This record gives sequence, C-alpha cells and structure tokens, in this order.
Amino acid sequence: PYIRVLVKGAPQVELRPSVVGKNISIRVNDKEVMNFPTGTKLTATRKGQDIYLNNKKVGPVLTITGDKPVMVEVDGRAYRGTVNLTTTLSKTNIAVINVVPMESYLYGVVPEEVVPSWHRSALEAQSVAARSYAYHAMQGRAAYSYDVESDTRSQVYKGMSSEYGTTTKAVDATKGMVMTYGGKVINALFHSDSGGYTENSEKVWGNSIPYLRAVEDPVKGVNTSTYRWTVKTDKKRLEAILKQAGKDVGSLKEIHLSPLGKRPLTSSDRGASGRVLSMIVEGTKGKATITGIEMMGYLGLKSTLFDFYVGNISPVDIDTIQKPKTYHSFSSKNDAVVIQGYGWGHGLGMSQWGAQGMATQAKAGDSDYYKKILLHYYTGVTLKKLY
Repeated sequence: PYIRVLVKGAPQVELRPSVVGKNISIRVNDKEVMNFPTGTKLTATRKGQDIYLNNKKVGPVLTITGDKPVMVEVDGRAYRGTVNLTTTLSKTNIAVINVVPMESYLYGVVPEEVVPSWHRSALEAQSVAARSYAYHAMQGRAAYSYDVESDTRSQVYKGMSSEYGTTTKAVDATKGMVMTYGGKVINALFHSDSGGYTENSEKVWGNSIPYLRAVEDPVKGVNTSTYRWTVKTDKKRLEAILKQAGKDVGSLKEIHLSPLGKRPLTSSDRGASGRVLSMIVEGTKGKATITGIEMMGYLGLKSTLFDFYVGNISPVDIDTIQKPKTYHSFSSKNDAVVIQGYGWGHGLGMSQWGAQGMATQAKAGDSDYYKKILLHYYTGVTLKKLY
C-alpha cells in the first residue's frame, strides 16, 4: 500500500530523483511527456497555472518517477518513492507530494515522534499507532491530491534523513499491524505525556469515541519535564492577558474551578483526568467563562491539565493529596500566581512517555509486549495484520 504525503509547497522547488535504470520519467495522466538521465537536477518553477521543469512547460500536474524509483531529493531532503507536483492546491505554490510505500513512510515518521533510544516495545507500539493513524487518515481520500501532511497536523515526517536503526527495526517487526474497532482501522491518536491519566474523547473533541477512553498511566513521571511543570505569573499580568483576550473582568477576585486532585475526577468542570473543561473568572467588573483550551493558549501551557495556586502557596502533588483545597482567591493588589500542570498534549489515546514507562516493565524476550501497551491505551481494540 502507498500513502501520499504533502511534504512541501513553494513557487520553485529543486529536485534530484534517483532511479534504477537510465531515465527519469515525467508523466502526466500516466503518459510519459519527457524524460531525463538519472541523477539530473530538476528545477520546477510555477508560472501561472503551469509547472515548468528546467524551463520546459509540462502543465499543472505531473509525476516524477522511473522504472524502479529509489528516492527523490526535494530541496536537499531525500524521500523514498516518487513525487507528484501540482498547482491545483494553491494560487502561488507548487505542492510536492511524496508517494511512498506505507512501511517506508513509517521509517521517516517513528523517529520524529518518539526517541529512537527508547525501549523496543515502546518503539513498536508507536509504529503500530502511527500505521493505524495513517490508514485511518487515508480513508475517503481517493478524490484528493494527498492523504496526510508531513507536520503535526498529521504526523511528523522528514523522509530518509530522519531514519534510525532502532525505529526501522520496530517498523519492520510490526509490518502490516494495525488496530481496529468494529472491523475498521482506528484513529490512533497519541500525545507526548498524559500527566498520569489520559482523557475521554468527548471531553476534548465533544464526541464519544469508544476506543479513546480515560485510563491511568501504569508508570507515572517517566520524563520529569513533561510530566509535571510550572508557569509563574502574577495578578496584574493575568488581568492584562484576560483583557487582551476580550475577557476583561477588572481586578481579579476569584477563579471558580474545582481543585485538581487524585484521579479519576467527577466534577463537571474537569474531565476524568483532571483536564480543565471550563472555569469562571470573577473580578470587579463581573464574570467570564473561559475554557481550558483557551487558558492554555493565553498562558502558553503544555496541556489543559493544570491548577492555579494564588498567593505564596506551594503547589501540591495531586498523586498523593487526599483532600485537595482550592487556592483561587485573590487578596492583594498583585498576588503571585503559580500554575502547576501535568502532561504535554491533548491527552487522547496513547501517552508516548507512558508507553516508554510500561515498556521498561517488559520481560526479556517478550516480543509481544507492545500489544499490551496498545491494548491498555486504546480500549477494546483488536490488533490485526493487514499484510
């Protein structure tokens, strides 16, 4: 199976294809319109709606391939497979779409999404999650020019320059393996660090997905910088940020939000993981409702799993405190404010650092431990080998 990846958009692109054989073939609607000796450097330039290759007009859409394509360099970055070029997606740019076998695509994805030195089982779990995500993204895309993008809008993919021995082995070891639910390949979302607990999909997306359920990380705090973090500010700066965001409530008096404590939580303003759904900020001019996602953006936080500590209060450890209290009242002209948060990312599906923590518990020689990781983070799924 092949996947089409949008890797670049620019008015001019430098290309250097490598093929087995004598000629690089330039095709339009699967018909060869010109060819070049293998290794020829090609400059694709957009003029109006057309693409010119080395100053020769080809048209708005073309494919660069050969009898046995090996790879193609795009502005110095090498990609396996072939490329399609088109002007139909933009008024100014040429879109460069890498057409590549699924497994070769994953060679360039997995090392960008996780740390190549991680435990083998974590790398294998990521390989299956990434393959499942890609297959799900391809569904219903036949009429489109591409299936996925090469950045965080889909999965990060940087071609051959990112490939790493350990991650390539993990992809090969799980070749063709995906996760399904109800017979369909799942949207296998993942994130950097859950902060100890993943979230139910409806609390993030608004719709309930049966395999994206809140679960606890069996091993917490594997990476200290993503598991628990703090952001320090003060009352005046917070008031200024709210005013700039159109949420001017005057001088802050109170933040109405349930305290963050041991999970799972059942309060209406937080998800099971403790991620903030909404809060009310109250000031001298009135009240305003703010979502967790909005506050995350205002303050540049890593996730919506956080709490406020107003005044000279030290943040508590939510994994150990039994009866959490709120420290959300403002009492002075410029109270100090500490935001303590947990995790990095949306919190749906697999926690990558959590997977690494689980993987360290695998017994030597257990080649299927990656399945245990996946079955933990994706509720009720079935592992299936497609090819």
